[in-house]
Amino acid sequence: MRVAPWLARGVRCSRHWVAHVAASALVIIPPYATVSSPSVRPLIPVVAESTRAIATVTTSPLRWPKEGSAAIFVPQLGLTQTNNDYERPIASLTKLMTVYVALRRLPLLPGQSGPCTTVTAAQYAAYQADLVNGLSTITIATGEQLCENQLIEGALVHSGADYADLLAVMAWGSIPVFVNHMNTTAAQLGMDETNYADVVGINPNSQSTALDQAHLAALLMANPVFAYDVDKNTVTLPLAGTLGSYSPYLNHFGIIGVKTGRDATAGGCDVMARVVAYRGQRVLEYTVVLGQGGTDVLLTAANVALALSLSDHVNDMKVRLAKDTTLGYVLFGHSLTAFVLQASLSYDPIWVAYGQLSPLYPTRLVVTAPRSAWAPGVRVGSLIVQLPQGVVRLAVTVKNPVDLPGGSQRLR
Repeated sequence: MRVAPWLARGVRCSRHWVAHVAASALVIIPPYATVSSPSVRPLIPVVAESTRAIATVTTSPLRWPKEGSAAIFVPQLGLTQTNNDYERPIASLTKLMTVYVALRRLPLLPGQSGPCTTVTAAQYAAYQADLVNGLSTITIATGEQLCENQLIEGALVHSGADYADLLAVMAWGSIPVFVNHMNTTAAQLGMDETNYADVVGINPNSQSTALDQAHLAALLMANPVFAYDVDKNTVTLPLAGTLGSYSPYLNHFGIIGVKTGRDATAGGCDVMARVVAYRGQRVLEYTVVLGQGGTDVLLTAANVALALSLSDHVNDMKVRLAKDTTLGYVLFGHSLTAFVLQASLSYDPIWVAYGQLSPLYPTRLVVTAPRSAWAPGVRVGSLIVQLPQGVVRLAVTVKNPVDLPGGSQRLR
């Protein structure tokens, strides 16, 4: 478990362990985050990454699912926790990015209908094929006119595959072009473990992680049109009439959205936004579960997500810098040394208002001992953390030689 959501404008992850170093230069490379500081001469203070790069979350025991993947994201506290999280099929959760890309292309304000489109014979034929293939669809007819707000409502509330297809063509002219924009957008948002192969999620190559989907949901919930739609238990559409949501616990237990998905490959998936209280303040917590099994995989996923969210007592959460945490690496010629924290520190996360990302605590790694004095167990400097109550200095030692993980291991 770690603290460090990128959330579009936050910290981006790095997969580089060691940087190329100029002669006599010192570069600190945290193992989980990109370093923006320039190379500096030895013995001069070095700026390390924020505490998000090295911190973990401590909380009460969580009810992680026994299968599949899961993530919890609380952007207002800047906290992220994951379990067994890797790239896997996400079924209709794909439509979250479909709506995100469409709204970027064709922005809507609450109460606006947006542009409209007329259903073609080819689109009606595609709808009939979706029916035969067992996809979730919404009744349409050739010549019917549908507007952007209706397509978004239908794709989100009742997960209409045909509505998602119509929305994609309205926004970018064709589904292949739209899918390209989905993947470009995912890359721009730092969703490095997400790939889209279609706009509805029936293709098993549309894959992501629970954490990536939690971050995307948080971005979408900042849009009032999206937040209003996913909080609906029903939606009324021209030919189909009133249709229900597939989210079993919507508007119960503080849940105000977001979306579910299921198919034989992906199992049951649920992205759940739930209002919780943190020391008297309103906080939105995003809980995501993927790959759930059972007779009714949607209900299983909802039950697992709710149990996980209810077990997460945000008021007990602490940010912890643990002893023996590796802060980064330094390369002198061919000699690699790790800087290791030799003390622990726990503190409360920063609460911010909804729609903001919890800020970073300024952190610096200052190396004061001369290179000749570097030895295992010997204090060589301090990790300086600027907390609201004052500056904290934690002892730092070195470890040499360093065993790096294999090249196949992906950092997050």
